[in-house]
Formats: sequence, structure tokens, C-alpha cells
Amino acid sequence: MLKVLEQNGIIVDMIAGTSAGAMTEILYASGMSADYTAQSFVKDLTPSWFFRHIPRGGHWYLLYKYRRGLFDPMQRKYLQESQLQQLPIPVHSITVDLVSGNPVVRERGDAVHAITESINLPVLSAPINRDGMALIDGGIVNNVPADVLVSKGCNFIIAVSVTAKMEQVFASNDSSMSTANMKSASTLQTILRTYVVQNVNMNSVGVQPADFVIEPDVTELDITEFMRTDEISEIGARSAEDAVPQLRKLLEQVDCQLFATD
Repeated sequence: MLKVLEQNGIIVDMIAGTSAGAMTEILYASGMSADYTAQSFVKDLTPSWFFRHIPRGGHWYLLYKYRRGLFDPMQRKYLQESQLQQLPIPVHSITVDLVSGNPVVRERGDAVHAITESINLPVLSAPINRDGMALIDGGIVNNVPADVLVSKGCNFIIAVSVTAKMEQVFASNDSSMSTANMKSASTLQTILRTYVVQNVNMNSVGVQPADFVIEPDVTELDITEFMRTDEISEIGARSAEDAVPQLRKLLEQVDCQLFATD
């Protein structure tokens, strides 16, 4: 989406993101191109042979990455010791403190820490203890942080909601199945599905402060299908391309010289 917006002369000058959105935004704000970021995700997140050949290997691979603390070094090789306040584009990542029960908006400090805090899925990983806080994934309370950009004075906000919809299937069960034919879900499947359900229901609130919302349809993609990043990126690009004409009309009302549609 960021790539398509760039190609159409729509350059963002502030970003807020939660969870995977925080990881994407911080890498992009550091100067990495959208294409390079997608290629890096495919390379860095492709499960090993072992995980590709066991049942629900993607789920176990995600658990392995968290339990071994592998997300920090994965991001560190790109960002090194970068600080959020030093990045070319101002960014804000959202995490949640279990001590206070409040969301925490990061706009300063270690960029890699900001990512690992915001993507820190509860149960799959222990809370990150830092500066008197116990930090977990910000999606628990604010998955689409458009309100953060409003509070920073942004005059036009584009929200991207990747969990606006979800496939009506869980553990190979759908609403047409009889009780006798339904299959049991694993604990890991249940945790990940619960997280998606929560995000879907929270997104309708999160997008309300935005001036424009893009909702790519990724309902057929599982949260652990890292190897399909190229395909996911293409879905995002098509969604952005479809949205650009209407988006430019709205932006023309903000700045008729910069975004003239004639």
C-alpha cells in the first residue's frame, strides 16, 4: 500500500502502527523501501524445513520465534541501534502495559524495542519487563491507532485495516457442520483465532477517527503464513490502487494545488 501511495504522489509524513503494523511502519520510516521490506519478510520469516513438514508448522514456528527471542535480532540487523526520534519519518508504535492496564505510545527510544513490544503476543510470549512496565501486543486495546495521529495534529489520516473481515471458518469448522462432525481446535489455534476475533471487533472503533479507510481482503490468509508475504503485498497494492482515485479527490479538498485531480 505504501508503495502504491508513493507512486501516486501521496507521501505520508507521520505513521502510527500496532503489532505487525508497527514492524512495517518502523522499517519503512527508517528508509527501507516497501519492496525491500516485503522481500526481507519472506527471507527472514520462512520456516525451516522441519516446521514446513509438521502439522500446523506455521503456528509452531511462530511460537518458536517468540520463545527463543528471535524477533529482536531479526530486526536489529536492519535497524541496529536506531532511535525512533532519529528516523526520517516520525513514527508511533503502540504497546500495552499490564501493570497500569494502559496503552503506551512509543515515539522515542530504541526502534527494535518498539517493534518487539508492539508485536509481543500474550501467551505465546512472556510480557517484556521494561522501566516498571510489563509490555504486550498493542492490538489488545488499539489495533488501528488513527486516534494517535489525530492527537498529533495530522490533518488527513489514512487508516489501513487488515482485520476488518475474517473467514468464517475455524479449525476446519464452519456454520453448516453438525456437532458430530466438528473438529477440536488446538490451544495455539484458539489463541490466534481469539486474537483475530478481538481485532475484527475492535477495528470498527479504531478506524472512526480516520478520514479514509482501506480494507484489503486477506480473509483467506492465516496469521502465520509468512511465506506468502509477496501475495499479501500484492493484495495490499491492488486495494490501494482501487482506492487512489477517491483518495485523491478527498486530498484535493485538503490541498487543491498538491493533489489536483484534473
